[in-house]
Amino acid sequence: MNAGDAEALGVVTQLVDQTGVDAALESMISQGRVDKYAPRVLPARFKPFERAFSSDNLHRMLSGLPPVDVPEETAEKILKALRHKAPLALLAASEIIDGQVEVGIEEGIALELGRIQEMFLTADALEGISSAGKKRPEFKGK
Repeated sequence: MNAGDAEALGVVTQLVDQTGVDAALESMISQGRVDKYAPRVLPARFKPFERAFSSDNLHRMLSGLPPVDVPEETAEKILKALRHKAPLALLAASEIIDGQVEVGIEEGIALELGRIQEMFLTADALEGISSAGKKRPEFKGK
């Protein structure tokens, strides 16, 4: 993700060059805290990714199938990236993120911590840890 995309998505509140950092910080401090949970409109160029990572499409992609209602080129790029990731970890991350949408920070952290033991007891976790720095892990979804 580049800086412009991060700003468009609301991950970054302001882009400045190096000479404008001090002034930007002063301005941000004077404006007070930004509500990072405020509703935002997703820019149109990111809509295919939103569709690709819907619950139904995520399950399709973790099964090796392309997402539906997503441009073919975008779907191919996503599938290529996901091919080398641990499917159980991706599914758990998606479930955790979905569960955190309507809860506070404490509950969100509890959701994450509640899944750690489950994730580290998988064969995929062992494969990922044992292959670090040696070879590309071969995840089995177990």
